Amino acid sequence: MGCSQRVAIARALAIEPDILLMDEPFSHLDAITARKMRFDLVAILERAKPTILFVTHDLSEAVFLSDHIYMMSTKPARIFRHVPVGIPRPRQPEDAMIFDLEKALVREFFSVVAETG
Repeated sequence: MGCSQRVAIARALAIEPDILLMDEPFSHLDAITARKMRFDLVAILERAKPTILFVTHDLSEAVFLSDHIYMMSTKPARIFRHVPVGIPRPRQPEDAMIFDLEKALVREFFSVVAETG
């Protein structure tokens, strides 16, 4: 699976797009392959620099990859929070700042879900 994801990303980047839409591209991969793909994506994007709209349910992935996170509520879906990440690059998944931001976002998400039912 990881190889086909790499090919799909390479194919998308080959035309040098200004914007790249990625809808949970690593969700079906095992943890090790997904981690490798995140690092590969970061390396590619440092050179190509397109704007990316990356959809994920994985807050750790969002914090690691993103400069900005837009959090959506459950039904009815709406954006309830914009979070500028502000963690310097290069990032490592084990960085305490990533863990702290992820933990805060999880708490906030569950408080919004509890409020909206």
